Amino acid sequence: MKHTLKITALAALGTVTLAQAAFAGGDLWPRPAWGYARLAIQACGPDVSRLCPGVLPGGGRIGQCLSDHREKLSPRCYRFIGRSLATRNVILACNADAARLCDGIPPGGGRIAACLDDNIQAVSPDCKVAMRRARRAAGRPY
Repeated sequence: MKHTLKITALAALGTVTLAQAAFAGGDLWPRPAWGYARLAIQACGPDVSRLCPGVLPGGGRIGQCLSDHREKLSPRCYRFIGRSLATRNVILACNADAARLCDGIPPGGGRIAACLDDNIQAVSPDCKVAMRRARRAAGRPY
């Protein structure tokens, strides 16, 4: 049962962001998918167990359950979800800028994000906004 809840936490919290990263080419994804899954389980696994024990995984049901109980989420899970959504938004908003400005830079290790930071004056307005929000969600001023 505990293993099922871990898989459920991954499905609920990771599927959308991982799918977006794959769709966008994954250039901005800051860590391997399994690293993300581990973080999702650590941050929100207890919340899934506590708030959504009878919810079957799939179809976004766990994510909806966590959203329905967002006022009861642990601070750790709440922050994790906020950071995940901010990362997804950066991937969506900055993918074209990354392709244009960071061509030839191998993805991984934050190299694409660093390239975008280095070229902040040349990125699109939507990318700038997404990057600012992601930094704020991560607790780092921009």
